[in-house]
Amino acid sequence: MKKRLLSIALVLCMLVSLLPAAALADNAPIGGSCGKSVTWALKDGTLTISGTGEMAYYDGDNPAPWKKHGEEIKSVVVADGVTKVSGAMFDGLTAATTVSFGSGVTGLDGNMLGLAHALESITVSDKNASYCVKDGVLYNKSMTTLVRYPESKAGAAFTVPDGVKVIGSDAFSSCNKLTSLTLPTSVTTLERFSVYACENLKSVKLPDKLDSIGDYAFGYCTSLTEMTVPEGVRVLNGGTFYECSSLKTLRLPVSLAEIGSYCTVKCDKLTDVYYAGTQKQWKLVKVDSSNTSLTKAKMHYGNLTVSTPTISITTSAGKPMISWTKIIGADKYWIYRSTDGKSFKYYDSTKNTSYKNSSTNIGTTYYYKVKAVTVSDGENVASGYSNVKSILCKPAAPSLSIYRTNGKPQLKWKAVDGASKYWIYRSTNGGDYKYYDSTTKLSYTNNAAASGTKYSYKVKAVAVVNGKNVPSAFSGSKNLFTTLTAPVLKITTSAGRPMLSWDAVKSADRYWIYRSTDGKNFKYYDSTKNTSYKNSSTNIGTTYYYKVKAVCAVTSYANSAMSTAKSIKRVPAAPDLSIELNANNKPLLSWGSVSGASKYWIYRSTDGKNFKYYDSTTKTSYNNNGASLGVTYYYKIKAVAVVDKNNVTSAYSRSVSVTVPDPSKGGKCGDNVEWKITGDTLYISGSGKMYDYDNRDSSKNKVPWKKSFSKVVISDGVTSIGSYAFEECESLSSVSIPASVKSIGERAFQFCMSLSSIVIPEGVETIGDSAFSAAEGLKRITLPSTLKSIGSAAFASLIDLETITLPEGLETIGDSAFIGCDRLKTLTIPASVKNIGANICRGCKSFTGYIVSEANPYYCVVGGVLYTKDMTELLSCLPGVVSTVSFTVPDSVKVIGDEAFYGCGFSGSFTLPKGLEKIGSKAFSGSSIQSLTAPTSLKSVGDYAFSGCDSLRTVTFSGSLDSIGKEAFKSCTMLKSVTMPDKLGSLGDEAFHFCENLESVVISEGVKGVGFMTFAGCRNLASVTLPTTLQSIGKEAFSGCGALKNITLPAGLKTIGEGAFRSTCLTSIVIPDGVTAIPALCFCDCRYLTSITIPTSVKSIGSSALLLDSKLKLTINYKGTKAQWSDIAIDRDNNPLDRATIVYNYK
Repeated sequence: MKKRLLSIALVLCMLVSLLPAAALADNAPIGGSCGKSVTWALKDGTLTISGTGEMAYYDGDNPAPWKKHGEEIKSVVVADGVTKVSGAMFDGLTAATTVSFGSGVTGLDGNMLGLAHALESITVSDKNASYCVKDGVLYNKSMTTLVRYPESKAGAAFTVPDGVKVIGSDAFSSCNKLTSLTLPTSVTTLERFSVYACENLKSVKLPDKLDSIGDYAFGYCTSLTEMTVPEGVRVLNGGTFYECSSLKTLRLPVSLAEIGSYCTVKCDKLTDVYYAGTQKQWKLVKVDSSNTSLTKAKMHYGNLTVSTPTISITTSAGKPMISWTKIIGADKYWIYRSTDGKSFKYYDSTKNTSYKNSSTNIGTTYYYKVKAVTVSDGENVASGYSNVKSILCKPAAPSLSIYRTNGKPQLKWKAVDGASKYWIYRSTNGGDYKYYDSTTKLSYTNNAAASGTKYSYKVKAVAVVNGKNVPSAFSGSKNLFTTLTAPVLKITTSAGRPMLSWDAVKSADRYWIYRSTDGKNFKYYDSTKNTSYKNSSTNIGTTYYYKVKAVCAVTSYANSAMSTAKSIKRVPAAPDLSIELNANNKPLLSWGSVSGASKYWIYRSTDGKNFKYYDSTTKTSYNNNGASLGVTYYYKIKAVAVVDKNNVTSAYSRSVSVTVPDPSKGGKCGDNVEWKITGDTLYISGSGKMYDYDNRDSSKNKVPWKKSFSKVVISDGVTSIGSYAFEECESLSSVSIPASVKSIGERAFQFCMSLSSIVIPEGVETIGDSAFSAAEGLKRITLPSTLKSIGSAAFASLIDLETITLPEGLETIGDSAFIGCDRLKTLTIPASVKNIGANICRGCKSFTGYIVSEANPYYCVVGGVLYTKDMTELLSCLPGVVSTVSFTVPDSVKVIGDEAFYGCGFSGSFTLPKGLEKIGSKAFSGSSIQSLTAPTSLKSVGDYAFSGCDSLRTVTFSGSLDSIGKEAFKSCTMLKSVTMPDKLGSLGDEAFHFCENLESVVISEGVKGVGFMTFAGCRNLASVTLPTTLQSIGKEAFSGCGALKNITLPAGLKTIGEGAFRSTCLTSIVIPDGVTAIPALCFCDCRYLTSITIPTSVKSIGSSALLLDSKLKLTINYKGTKAQWSDIAIDRDNNPLDRATIVYNYK
């Protein structure tokens, strides 16, 4: 074997000699990872292992990364934070002479360190809790075990320090410099391979107390000439002296009972074996047939001697029980007894290797010795006395049983001879038993035990001798979970239905609900883990009675008693009432339909307190058209069911109120602002701000006036026009705004179709979002020089507006400010504008281009395209303004803004600059771009950036991309090829949704989640490669990918969303360890799925997760046991699992 290894080593040396000198001389540091948080570095001949935690596992098939540098490594340093190193870390380190271990390392052994053949010295941090070093030799911390002697340590002789008890496995293996080894008397054990292959070791004296020698302990010690095995060793294990080719003399003790296989194989020079016993005794020794070298040697026998037994003592039913190992050649054993430890007298004889002394007195200490006896020629030949063992005679330990009495633990046992009382010990954690009570009876009930608690008990029988207690050993332990406390039930209604609640009961896993309709015959109804329960399935008009039982998580025997019964009558749910003014400015009540109700009673009040029945309706709304003008009304309603011709009413709804406007009197429309209608004119007067309103259907804050007026006159002093103030006033044709107004609120004049012109006076600074949007008749707008801000869509869809002059002083133009102004041809942006929103003129069909004042320091126009002044951001390129054949974005551009090319047509090439970093939201949405090649500088693609680009066929990314936004390529129906970047930070929801022609995708490393419907509906997607960084797959992520037959889920995956692979053509799938749930619809309608591998980490399978064709033959490869499979919570509509073949303990 060694010759074969030497040949391999010579070949490797020849190969290394062929390497260029530079390869060996390069002292540049090298290294890398060698564990989750552990790294290695090699510099100047020193290998340093650092970091925290465990090193990765290495072996012959997976060598350590530094093995190829083995001849360069002269020393090894393992830093403090490393807690475990690989057994193969020293493999190939042929030149390492020293190794130093830090404070955290554990798990070192002789075999591991034996791979470092040049090792001369070992050091260990003084702070290491497991190991220490003396003279370069490694020991355990207490120095009771010698772990490893360095193979190339200087010196031919070594004396093991006194106190060492164990010579560990491979402790001295292959230490060929040693010629002499001295073991102290403290050594009792030589582990396997402990002194293996020490080829120059000539002498070793085994200590007298040695009793265990491991396999191949002295194998290949080819220079040993003689060995003496000390008395006390019973077995020579396999290969003990294997190929000790110089061994001539072997001395064996009488205690020896067995010589194992290959123990003396190839000991060809063995000529003499000296056995301390007789030939008769030798014949009783079991010798394996492989030991021909021993059996051919000349045997020398000694005088008849008998080995001395070593005894131990315990008790059996309170009586002394002495035992010992069988002595070879012994025919019987003599027992000697004493009560003072001095005067021993012969007591009895036995042929067994144990003896029970039944005739003893409780409270007396007995001492024992034993002799082994051989009968030869009718005479007894006895060994010396054994060691002395003593024991105090105690009562027998009771045999304990446990029962439940009224929910409490009751202990029982039979009377113990000599015992006059019994001590009870109790524990609440299964250990740490403490004295609890005493009794003279043969049973004990622990009435003070708390409910819902696990108690463990032990008992001692106690005799009283001369006024002193003599307790037995502990009985066996018994435990019992006490009965849970019955819940205290409360009952109310929720939406008319019974709502049960109770406080949590200690140790309850769930609660069982019992129901009755007569208060007597209760039946089990349902179960819940919560501390409340809503009984939805009930009949209006019926009284229901309930009880609840707490269910123990540990044992059903500890379930509580029933709670006290509670009852409640089922009534309709109270309606969810809301109020607003109808078209006649009268109270309009509305509510959702209440289950079971056939009508609703209306209650009204004018003071919010004294409600009186007012009316009834079968509808879910009520117009109180009889309400008086100028009065505030309060309302409540009840839902009414008719059961057996009796009305069953709900509780009252919440109270709502509204004031009926009086147009003749007007009212407040601001803290200090009032309104009044005279004829066809609405007058707004007062001082300060108008209220902001909201006229949407769901709003409770609508304007108080009818919208039939044609003129609005606002008096000086009013400082704002409120939101929605005149929205949908379709008859409004004239508006007078005073100079005191500073702001016009959002949607203030939206849908004012009759308004043809408006002069916004000096003083107005802000125009809100959609303020004049869809006022389709508006042709002329005069803006004041005081204007600072125009809101988003402020002038959207003014289809007759041809021109508008933006004043100098304007600073902000919001998103889509002039969107859909069909006749608007140009827009001049003054020098003062600092902020321009996205695509402010999108959809202006007649638009020919922007004009930007040359004095504007923020923006410019080049070739009809709007840019920031430094041309680093392209803001807007409208359809028809630039060439539709091809377009090249200038090299200076780093950002393409939101909606910049929205809807633009390009029939030819489109070139992005090399320095581009960001593509904004909807930047190319709806455009006819045909291909996209992104530069390596690109970092992000915004939400909806290319959505609806139905001419886009290829997309190529490179480099490292931070994000691709949600719906970025959604509905790119012609997209066939996508080359993802080398690394990607995140991939948005629906990013490639409905890309019907996409065939394959490799998702970049770095992506942790594939989101909601990311690839849903990609019906031609046949190949998907997921990154190792992936941790989650979102809901419906790959649903409808009808061409997808195979996919490999990465090992780090933790969660899979509902319907993630629904309606795919997967044939098999392996769920990685760590995934805890297969959610609802996950593999539903996978028509070809025949195999699924499920790890033990999966705890639930959701509804319809595996709802498959009934003809499919499904195989479940489950990595756990059948019992573990039964613990998985499987929801409804997973019938294929009932038919499936389940392979348990799948590897």
